[in-house]
Amino acid sequence: MAHPGSAKADAVAKRPLYDVTHSEEERLDTNCGSCVGQMSDDPGKTFHVNLRLKRARFVKLKLSAALLRRSAQDIVSEALDLWFEGLPSDVIGDCACMKASGD
Repeated sequence: MAHPGSAKADAVAKRPLYDVTHSEEERLDTNCGSCVGQMSDDPGKTFHVNLRLKRARFVKLKLSAALLRRSAQDIVSEALDLWFEGLPSDVIGDCACMKASGD
């Protein structure tokens, strides 16, 4: 691990968070300048994400999922959809990806 103020730490700090390059064809397929567009031919494709929770939150999620006979995945997905719906319009802008439903 680099120490703050060292040359290595300075180089890491100056490095862009995301270094993504897009071909001209990819840019033409997108509805806004900041999204990467459709990444797969299958719109039903799902993606994996890791979620780290403190024990109390994990237990609440698992118990409520069992009591409601729903999957933890469904509960988290629904919570994310509600959160996205509450985002202010200046965050969403004209991005079609942000306006699309999570289904």
